[in-house]
Amino acid sequence: MNWGLVVAMALLIVWALLAKWLAHRRISLPLVMLGGGLLAGVVALILQVTGVSSNTIDIGIITVVLNEPAAERAVELVLALVLFIDSFEVRRGMLGHQPGMALRLLAIALPLSGVLAMLVGLWLFPFLPVAVVLLSLRGVIPTDLAPTAGLFGSDRRIPLRVKDLLNVESGYNDGIVAPVFVFAITLAGATSHASTPLAALQQAVPAALVSLAVGVVVGAGTGWLMRWAIRHRLTSRATLRFGVVAIPLLTYAIAVLGHGNGFVAAFVAGVAFHAVRGDLAHSEIDLCEDLTQVATAVVWFALGAVTLTVLLGTLTWQIAVFSLAVLTVLRIVPVLLSLLGCDWSWPDRLLIAALGPRGIATMVFGMLAINDLADEQVVITILSIIVTTIIGSFLLHGVGLPTLVGWYARHAPPEDEASDAAEPAGPRS
Repeated sequence: MNWGLVVAMALLIVWALLAKWLAHRRISLPLVMLGGGLLAGVVALILQVTGVSSNTIDIGIITVVLNEPAAERAVELVLALVLFIDSFEVRRGMLGHQPGMALRLLAIALPLSGVLAMLVGLWLFPFLPVAVVLLSLRGVIPTDLAPTAGLFGSDRRIPLRVKDLLNVESGYNDGIVAPVFVFAITLAGATSHASTPLAALQQAVPAALVSLAVGVVVGAGTGWLMRWAIRHRLTSRATLRFGVVAIPLLTYAIAVLGHGNGFVAAFVAGVAFHAVRGDLAHSEIDLCEDLTQVATAVVWFALGAVTLTVLLGTLTWQIAVFSLAVLTVLRIVPVLLSLLGCDWSWPDRLLIAALGPRGIATMVFGMLAINDLADEQVVITILSIIVTTIIGSFLLHGVGLPTLVGWYARHAPPEDEASDAAEPAGPRS
């Protein structure tokens, strides 16, 4: 019997029974699953050390499990679903209520964070090839609001315009990073045999073009077909939800068969589908969103279960410094630089800069990187970076964020707190 699955599903039921009570205490589903996984991992290690259990858990076994084809396919499909759902987080317009501000974060802060993280990574990990450093940082750069979902859903001290802007950033940045990740995988992966950056680029560019084409055709095509079916009363919006679940999976499968990138295609399909279906699309993605939440909950539990084993066996001061830098200075400085000259207050800018949690995209990008690399030391280093960054993000953004928001409420100009009452309420999670 798989006791890990038993515990994970039991935790999911407990959360479902207490969801409202937990939400009032700003405890989200990811936090519940991560905490439960951590506890399960501690118990498993104690049983192993005391000899009660004959099962052996170490870093070698973890990397072997992560390299299983079934594990790789599972995390790929989870990320395809996540990217598809992310494209719906922008409620009004392609770039939300503040397109200029969104462009600053996506076109200036995001690339600058990547460049600075690359330089810091090369300094801290001189034994890693450049392509591997690029690969690892592309996993830890995308933000994910899931660790702070409880706070976003209930804390009225965070202006709605800030929530909307962070929704836009979180929704788009992993889709933007995906092509760069593909390029790094092609250059660094053991299966690609790309000997030079130019050779890797020659493989990555056609894949990106295929991905864009597949995403647009499938997303817009299914959106148009659903409008046609509704108009002719051939179906209902309730049954269309099942078709929506299939869109990212179909897009991913077609893109992979066409030698494209399924992740980019899934994100583009979501954007195209949303553009064709409009606001009605939001009422049709509930089932897809729920299934994605269940799938990611299992991933959170798995992360928690392996955290202690990974950190005890691999954590070094270089990894700790790199993860802390990625979560703080390498996020805050680029964001503040990108916002120079805007008309938002400095408390607003600091709040946006500090709100850079990492989550499911970091986990999945990291697992995919591990699956494509052959060097055991490199794999262990990337795994440790991913785990340390996500756990650090939960501590900084999930636990420490109320303190930051309290500071913001005391220092924000009074007019900032009531200037955008009509904007959307924040991320769904």
